[in-house]
Amino acid sequence: LAGAPMYTPTHEIVRPRALPSAPSLTSTSGEPRDAFVNVRVGLADRAFDEIGDVKAITRLAETGKRVSRGETVCVLKWEGFKRTASDELYHAVWANATGNRDFTAPFNCEIGAFNEKALADPYNVVCGTEVGWIVECRVTLSEMRAAVKDGHLLSEKQYAEVCDAQEREQDAAASRAYP
Repeated sequence: LAGAPMYTPTHEIVRPRALPSAPSLTSTSGEPRDAFVNVRVGLADRAFDEIGDVKAITRLAETGKRVSRGETVCVLKWEGFKRTASDELYHAVWANATGNRDFTAPFNCEIGAFNEKALADPYNVVCGTEVGWIVECRVTLSEMRAAVKDGHLLSEKQYAEVCDAQEREQDAAASRAYP
């Protein structure tokens, strides 16, 4: 789990930052302890295809707070374009769109930090690269494994398959919208 970026079906990218610390992998009674990993969570490139540009971030969770999987950590205000239909010559018709997107915790974790640069200037900072992260979390390896098992955390290959299926559905929906 550590090292390689992972993805969520809702287009977040999870990048492990630190490997588990070795000294406390067992308790004083000899029972195995769960190791913690720090991860940075941001938007995957595909998210920008769906929402456009992030214009503002409203932080809802505080640093140090434990959050549950699916809990909203912050809200992203976005602006972009949406495909509305195709005309009689099969040209795509686009419309301006704005909205809010909940940015949720991909697993049970503790909020470690928010990217202050992203909060101050999301339009120029939030992106699919390493520097465009939004929140850093502290999560146990067992929580990450559970998220993988439940399909809430995907490998790059699995994520590509999800994106391909979503694209096919969006194309079919656009075709159905044609009068």
